[in-house]
Amino acid sequence: MIQGIIASERSGLPAVATAVHLASDVYLSRVGQPVGGASSSECVGAFWIRIASIDDLTGGSDLVSAGGQNTWAPVVIWFANVDGEVIFGVDIFSRSLDPASFFEVATVPGDWPGLGVWVHVAFSIDTNHAAGLKVGRIYLNRVASNVVPEGCDVDPAFAGDWGDADISNYRFSDSSPFGVVADLADLWLAPGQMLDLTNSADLDELVGPAGERVDLGADGSGPTGVAPLFYFSGGASAFPGNRGTGGAFTTNGTPADVFDAPA
Repeated sequence: MIQGIIASERSGLPAVATAVHLASDVYLSRVGQPVGGASSSECVGAFWIRIASIDDLTGGSDLVSAGGQNTWAPVVIWFANVDGEVIFGVDIFSRSLDPASFFEVATVPGDWPGLGVWVHVAFSIDTNHAAGLKVGRIYLNRVASNVVPEGCDVDPAFAGDWGDADISNYRFSDSSPFGVVADLADLWLAPGQMLDLTNSADLDELVGPAGERVDLGADGSGPTGVAPLFYFSGGASAFPGNRGTGGAFTTNGTPADVFDAPA
């Protein structure tokens, strides 16, 4: 925050917040499925996050979750404190098969770059593959870091139920004790779209070659040419407004401005 204030004083312009802090009682919610949500085996996402302390994570803290009566969530994007280590993971679900299908990709202990610093997270999922062959990739500050835990790819090919009519809510950083307490910037989630993160040119669409922040476009369409379902960016007044195509969200609690987001 101090850096932003100093910069504004030098330029004579007011400081502009380009990220938010979400406390344990702050989250975004939407009733019902997203506008335009549909079943898809593909999903790509990215965001910047700064976790101050390992104590800000519970055993499992959800950054993104969705669900409802008689349905599994199509996605859970989560963090966990495992023996003092930050673990990040993405779970994809589907009820289209009986029994319901599930796939998970996660980091391993020691992979998280650090606490109190901005970390760029990018991930991609493709569940249209047989058991043991599904694709899940996670990149932390442009470095590949992922594993499919044992027992998390045992189902046949399936598509995530992003538009399931039984979904009653979507939540971003659900409330305590399951939310993520952190600073966030450019939360971008695009089910039904794909980038090959092993290709540096594709990864460049989400984070610059030197690890710098990139402009994802006013509606988030920059990386793929198509606006994603979900894109949240800016300071406390702007961040809660979904710039993507999935519809509006309600702000619960009061997010705080952050002035020293990645440049």
